[in-house]
Amino acid sequence: MAREADQGSPVDLRISVEPKRRTSSSQVVARLGIPAGIEVQTQDLEELVKQGEVSYFEIGNGRLDLYWSRRIERPLHFTVAALARVAGRFTAPPSFIYPYYESGREFVARPLSIRIHNNFGQKTELIPPGVGRKK
Repeated sequence: MAREADQGSPVDLRISVEPKRRTSSSQVVARLGIPAGIEVQTQDLEELVKQGEVSYFEIGNGRLDLYWSRRIERPLHFTVAALARVAGRFTAPPSFIYPYYESGREFVARPLSIRIHNNFGQKTELIPPGVGRKK
């Protein structure tokens, strides 16, 4: 994800999941922290489910949860579209991935941060009161 974006502009979330160690669990969960001000678009996620790359997803409370109903045997890399909706500086909670039934085996990634610029008035011609519009 970019470190800066303009309000209203698209932001790509690049997600990589790689198997690190063997596990007895047949299910895997990734909880990805999403900075406030970012709105995840669902069309890419729905396509990943349709293709069988992800079993299920949920979005809410500053997180994108991805579920696999199988072991992850090979590295997975995909992009999910999002929009920069609210101006400000935001840092997400950390992201982590773990075998669903094996607590204590979590892998934690550092939190994502973004600065979203307010572009209010940047594309508007400001005309002082009492001055006619140029033609």
